[in-house]
Amino acid sequence: MILENLVKNSGLLVSCKIRLLDTLTDTIDFINKVQSSGIDFLTIHLRKREENAKTKANWGRLKDIKKIMKIPLIANGDIFTPKDIQTLKQCKCKS
Repeated sequence: MILENLVKNSGLLVSCKIRLLDTLTDTIDFINKVQSSGIDFLTIHLRKREENAKTKANWGRLKDIKKIMKIPLIANGDIFTPKDIQTLKQCKCKS
């Protein structure tokens, strides 16, 4: 895997940014693979690849994703105010 090679050979912190996949199960499986590569942190954009800024970010997925995280996580998508940050941190989000 490319990420494993970067972690092993770069001597730098390595991060990865992904988007949601079609299902929560697919997203979690992919996150687990990415985490096992040894990266230092993960950013997840809470939209699917085919969705654009006109589509509301799916903050509701964050609660389940946070449960499986073993590394620091950065959430991305429709975060505009300090209140948005607090809502995401507390996972008081709706799908």
